[in-house]
Amino acid sequence: MKNVRKLMTYGASTLLAAACALPAIAQTYAPAIDYTSLLNMKFYDNGMLRFDDANLAFAPADNVDASVEVVSADGKVLGKFDYYPEYAFAAKAFGRIRVKGNAEVQIRAPGNYFIRFKISGKPSTRFPFSVKVLGSGDPFDTAKKYQFDGPWRSMAYLWMRPYKTTALPDVVFWTGSADLKAGTTKDQTSAKLFRNGKMIAHSKTAQGHIAAGHYVQSTHAFFAPHQARQAHEAPGLTREQRLVDGNYNIRIERQSDGALLRNFVFTVTGSQIQELPRSVLGYQPHENFIVPRVPVYGSSTYEFRPAIWIQDPTR
Repeated sequence: MKNVRKLMTYGASTLLAAACALPAIAQTYAPAIDYTSLLNMKFYDNGMLRFDDANLAFAPADNVDASVEVVSADGKVLGKFDYYPEYAFAAKAFGRIRVKGNAEVQIRAPGNYFIRFKISGKPSTRFPFSVKVLGSGDPFDTAKKYQFDGPWRSMAYLWMRPYKTTALPDVVFWTGSADLKAGTTKDQTSAKLFRNGKMIAHSKTAQGHIAAGHYVQSTHAFFAPHQARQAHEAPGLTREQRLVDGNYNIRIERQSDGALLRNFVFTVTGSQIQELPRSVLGYQPHENFIVPRVPVYGSSTYEFRPAIWIQDPTR
């Protein structure tokens, strides 16, 4: 790849790196959009959504022919946008694509919708979501409020955070206004990890915030069961402890009233967490494949780490 610009910001981190090329191995599998690029997209309560950069796994070498569109359930295209052919950054099998222009779509009616990507003229990742239209609740402001629902409330992932000679599993999920009690604008979450119906670990009460607005990514670490006053000395749940075979579930609860917000399930067999079928390489239909890697935020380089996707089967 020639003259690839590699200036990137994650939070306050900025990097400048030399040009690089994607290896041929990137073409072993069909290109797919990193799911966090969609889960962290900008959606607004006025019904507008906005496309930005996206990470492409198994990216074509040299440059890319990529486009995205928003489609209603009856097939009406609400907006379609192209991406620049040059990658903003590239590393190994990944390339970051940059959308052309002001890529905004205004949703005006409740219903079901899809975000659909095409890479080299072929269907790639598809992201379903639904929209409700609500009253503002303010007699002096009759503007409609739009509430989005979709994978934000059903998907999460685990990643193994290195710690000394082992690793600690963290769960990453998304919460927003739809998870608040009526009439409130903020709350907190807690995460409880169960094996075969018995709680073996939970998060600290100081973690986890729910804010009004669109869904925002949250992370919880797990610690041995403890009282709040003992949180500072509670040991973390290690790789060895979490690899015990069994059936697991993670309950995400609202701290103010204990309401169940998510119930993610997975199994461990042969000391391995069983992957969600959708995240297994080669999964079909390809449009529903979820890349088992996520960006490393805060890093000085463009890199990705393994992620174990899990799901709440009730949503």
